Amino acid sequence: MGRVPDINDINYILANSGKDDALILEMEEYARENNVPILDKISSKFLEQMILVSKPESILEIGTAIGYTSIKLAAHMDQKAYIDTVEVDERMYETANRFITMAKRNSKINVIFDDAIKYLSRTNKTYDMIFLDCDKEVYPEIFRLVIEKLNTGGVFIVDNLLWHGFTAAGEVPEEKMISTEAIREFNNLFLTTEKLKSEILPIGDGIGLGIKLA
Repeated sequence: MGRVPDINDINYILANSGKDDALILEMEEYARENNVPILDKISSKFLEQMILVSKPESILEIGTAIGYTSIKLAAHMDQKAYIDTVEVDERMYETANRFITMAKRNSKINVIFDDAIKYLSRTNKTYDMIFLDCDKEVYPEIFRLVIEKLNTGGVFIVDNLLWHGFTAAGEVPEEKMISTEAIREFNNLFLTTEKLKSEILPIGDGIGLGIKLA
């Protein structure tokens, strides 16, 4: 039986996986200083590899934040491929657009200032890949809408499904109970729907990986 990687393993992987460019480092510093949650580096590298493997022509990201994930993914997409990314917070929307402009990715990344549930209810677009990383309390409602926006054979990736250990915990702090129950409900939907072949992987804070079957 294999062992669980520890911090030394993670540091070894990161030390041998190449250096990020100056803008990515600036965004990481901005996130730290402004307490903005962004995708951890190991999860980010997993998503980048999934881009290279699946070669999506269209991606929907739900939860833009400062545009960190979108910019990293866009660097690995084919020339004609694009990302629609939905953000409801006006400050994050403006910050993401600023960083995307600095990265010169405006032609590939379209930031949509909207509530994700309203956008999913309204749009007729479908996508080859969907990445979900927004307010955890709305994950179950988003699942019921987003599954119909994923093309057959498409990839559905979700962050935070272990939710800092609370998902599997016997006791959960009161302030985390609502979000934890939402993640547990989402995980049940994600793992049992016949429309997906899904797994939760012990990467980062728990990455969900699903393939649309029909």
